[in-house]
Amino acid sequence: MKHTRNPYRSLLAGLSLVVCAATPALAQEGEGVILLGYRSVDVDGSQAEFDEDINQDDGPVLFRLDISVDPESGLADHLELDATDLGGQSFESLHFGARSYGVYEFTFDRRESDYSYHDTLGAADGTAHPDYHTFDFRRVRDVARLELDLAPTATLTFGFDRFSKSGESTTTLDISRDEFEFHRPVDEEMESFDVGFSYAWDKVTLVLEERISDYQNMVEVFLPGASEGEAPGPATLDFFFLDQPYDYSSQRHTARVLARPHEKLDLRFSASLESLDLDLEASEHSQGTTFSGSPFTTDLGGEGQIDRDIELYDFELTYLVNERLGVVAGARHKALDQRGGLAFGTDFNASNWELESTGYEAGVRFRLPRDFSLGGGLAFETRDIAFHWEQGSEGHGEDGSTDSSGYWLDLAWRPDRSLELIAKIDTNSFDDPFTLTSPTDRSRYRLQGRYRWENGLSLQASVLRSDFENDDSGWTSDTLRSTVRLGYTRPDLVASFGYSNVEMDREIAHVVAGGALRPFFDIDYGSDSDFFDGRVRWSPTERLAVGGNVYFYDNAGSFALQREDLRAFVECAFTDHYVGGISYRRVDYDEGLFDFDDYSADIVELTVGYRH
Repeated sequence: MKHTRNPYRSLLAGLSLVVCAATPALAQEGEGVILLGYRSVDVDGSQAEFDEDINQDDGPVLFRLDISVDPESGLADHLELDATDLGGQSFESLHFGARSYGVYEFTFDRRESDYSYHDTLGAADGTAHPDYHTFDFRRVRDVARLELDLAPTATLTFGFDRFSKSGESTTTLDISRDEFEFHRPVDEEMESFDVGFSYAWDKVTLVLEERISDYQNMVEVFLPGASEGEAPGPATLDFFFLDQPYDYSSQRHTARVLARPHEKLDLRFSASLESLDLDLEASEHSQGTTFSGSPFTTDLGGEGQIDRDIELYDFELTYLVNERLGVVAGARHKALDQRGGLAFGTDFNASNWELESTGYEAGVRFRLPRDFSLGGGLAFETRDIAFHWEQGSEGHGEDGSTDSSGYWLDLAWRPDRSLELIAKIDTNSFDDPFTLTSPTDRSRYRLQGRYRWENGLSLQASVLRSDFENDDSGWTSDTLRSTVRLGYTRPDLVASFGYSNVEMDREIAHVVAGGALRPFFDIDYGSDSDFFDGRVRWSPTERLAVGGNVYFYDNAGSFALQREDLRAFVECAFTDHYVGGISYRRVDYDEGLFDFDDYSADIVELTVGYRH
C-alpha cells in the first residue's frame, strides 16, 4: 500500500491564508515570489515504478514561497522564508532564516521525501513474478543552526540535526529450505547536537567543536499470518516474530588550528577523537513445520554490544618559495579500535578490530610562462590490521600489514578568464588489499576544459577514466565518463544543452568448490549509458516567458533501460505583481527486455501567484 503523505496538506490552506495576509507587508517592506496551484498526474502502466521514480500526486500545491524582508525595527535586520512543493508531495522543503548583523544568525531547514519500491522481476522464459522486498517510507530531516558573534574575533555556534525514517517494508527469509515473506516496519531516528567555538588572533585561528549523537532503530520482523512459503510443501510457518532493536550514542571532539606565521606559509592541523557505544537486544519466537514434516518451535533471546574508538590527526603545509614555486606537504594518522559481541540463544560471537594507518604526501607546484601551472607529488601510506573473532568455542585471528604508494600530476592553462584547460592523473598501488574486492591498483585520469565567448556562448567538456583492479582475485572495474555542455545567455534567452556517456565494466572470476570439481564462475557486468538534457527559457516581452526542458536516458548492456522526460511551460505576468502559468510534462519509461514495469505519465501544473 502506498504510504500516505499528509504532513503538509493540512497546512496548505493555513499557509495560503498567511500568504494572503503577508502580501501587503511584502509589497511594502520586502521582495519575493509566491506561487500556488494545482498538479494533475495521470499514469498509464506501472504505478509502482512511477512511485519509485517520481512519486507525485494530484492535489493543491504551494509550488514556491520565497520571501525576503529587511524590517525597519525589531530583533532582526533580515528575515527570509523559502518553501517548495508543500502540499503532501514527495519532495518538500522549508527554510527560515533570521539575521542581526554583528549579533547573530539563525537558520532552520526541513527536508521531507518519500521513497517507494515495489518492483517486478522477469525470468528467462519471459514470465514475471513480484519482488517480495518492498519499501514505502518517509524521510524527514530538520537542521537548525545558531551563530553568535561574541566579538569581532570570537564566534559561538549551536547546532541541531534530526533525521527520522518511518513507514512499511517487506522482506524475505529462508527458513527450512523455503522462502517466507515478512512485514518489517521502518522506524529509525537520529539526533545530533553540536557546539562550536572559534577565536581568531592575528595569525592563528582556533576552532573547537563538540558533537553528541543518539540513534535508535526499532527493528521488527513478523509474519502477518500462517504461511506455506513461496514453494508450498512440507515447510510451513504458523507464526514468526523477530525483535532486534538497537541504539547507539556517540561523541566526537574536534580541534583545528589554522596558522599563517608568514605571508608565504600556511599551516593546518586538526585532531578528532570519536567514541561509539552500541547496545542490541534480540528475541525470536516461531512455530511451524520443517521441510521433512516434523514440527519445530523457537524461543530465543540474546543481547550484544559494540564499543568503538577512533582517532584522526591531519596536518597540512603550504609554502610559497617565490612567485612561481610552491611546496605542499601533509601527514595523516588514523586509528580504530572496535570490540563487539553477540549472544543469541546458545550461540556466541565476538570480534575485535584494531586498525592503524599513517600516510604522508608531498608535492610541488610551478607557475610556468604563458599562464601554465604544473603540479605533482608523491603519497605513501602504511596500514596495520589486527582482527580476532570468536564463534562458539573456537577462536581465530589474523594480522595484516600493507603499504601503498602513488603519485599525482596536474597541468593547467588559464591564459585569460574565458579559457581554461586542466589535465590530472592520480594513481595508487597497494601491496596487500586485505579483501578480494579492494584494489591492488587504482588509477584516475581527467581532462577538462571550458571556453566562454563574449556573445554569451559557452562550451564545457571533460573526460574521466577510472581503472581499479585486484591482482589476487582478477577483479577489475573500469569506468569512462565523457561530458560536453553548450550554453547560451543573453537578457531575453537562457539555453543549455548537455550530453554525457558513461561506460562501465565489472568483471571477476570466482572459483567454486563443488566436491572434487572447482569450476570457474564468471561475473561480468557492463553498461553503456547515454544522457542528454536541455533547457530553454525565452522572454520575448517583460510579461511573457516560454520554454521547456528535455531529458533522455538510454542504458544498454546488462540491463537495458530507456527514459524520456519532456516538459514545456508558459509563464505570464497579468500585472506588475500578479503572475500565472501552466506546464505540461511527459515521462516515458521503458525497461527494454521486459515490459512489466513500463509506464508513461502526464503531469500538468497550473500556477497563480504574486511577486514583488
